[in-house]
Amino acid sequence: MGDASEILTTIFDCLHESFTSDSSVQGDSGVKCNKSSIGSWDCASDACIAHSLFGMNIFDQGICSMCRAESCKMMYTKLFYNINASALQTKKVINSKVDNSFGIAKTKETLEHPLPQARFCAQAIYIDHFLSTPPHVFTAVLDWPNMNESGKGISATLASLTTELDVSTVYKGLNQGSKHHLRSVVCYCKHNYWCIAYSCEQEKWELYTDKTVKLLNFVKNHV
Repeated sequence: MGDASEILTTIFDCLHESFTSDSSVQGDSGVKCNKSSIGSWDCASDACIAHSLFGMNIFDQGICSMCRAESCKMMYTKLFYNINASALQTKKVINSKVDNSFGIAKTKETLEHPLPQARFCAQAIYIDHFLSTPPHVFTAVLDWPNMNESGKGISATLASLTTELDVSTVYKGLNQGSKHHLRSVVCYCKHNYWCIAYSCEQEKWELYTDKTVKLLNFVKNHV
């Protein structure tokens, strides 16, 4: 896991702990599995900002491409979506005309939990990811393959992303039109964290550093 993922996980963990420290809330650990699934969702408390705003309750299920046998569903919760930057770069080279929302719809995620055992007749098994409801805020993290990525390579990768995402193209189980729009980008640059955020009042993008805040006329010049 990259530095960005680790920092974001720590922030979400702290938020979760701070809003569920009350013993009356702490006992509510989320929705448990039923006969057709295993695992559980992390938190069902409305008091928890981390999970109520960013939480994604997901089912993973393996399906045999030959006999159509299905595994038991694995339930778990994610607070952000991981994007493999190298896979995104490869996709950009193979298909320069990206027609999927946000440019990530076909980028495969690695399984975070092993699927339950099932009797399949073949090894040609594919995984479906189902999302119960779209999150209020959809957060994505770009995982870079190494720490020596060139500025040109980073710019080319980010240029393949669009500013609109239909979550139904990333996860199954949702109706089309579950759209989110890009509102902020956080990055580590020159030994500091920078944030580029869209101001609805100004109707412009703003750059936040540890020293200054300024309006941006052209966001692409700063990507």
